[in-house]
Amino acid sequence: MSVVSEMKRLSNLEANVEETESLDFDSRSMADQALMSKVLKNRRFSLDTEDRSVLARKTFWLIVAWLSCVVILLAFNSLWFRLSDSVLLMLLGTTTINIIGLAAIVLNGYFKHMNQNTDI
Repeated sequence: MSVVSEMKRLSNLEANVEETESLDFDSRSMADQALMSKVLKNRRFSLDTEDRSVLARKTFWLIVAWLSCVVILLAFNSLWFRLSDSVLLMLLGTTTINIIGLAAIVLNGYFKHMNQNTDI
């Protein structure tokens, strides 16, 4: 089946979703069911990829902003803030843990499906 004819058939299937959903599941042809399943899987995969990309971008900018604030705080500590050493150590420790945790969460979201066998 050519790509153009499959795209036309796909658009016909998507246009008749309400009609298709009202029919009994057994009355649809197996080819239509397989094609609809593949379309839904591809759509879900596409949306997941877009969402992960947005999440990664937002997490990156959050980390950049947080690190910038910490660097400014450390740079101007002796002039304006005059925080004690224990407060600075706590700030650096929690910052390091937060950055590693956020990066781990984002990377885990990106690569958790790599081991699963998908037929998309």
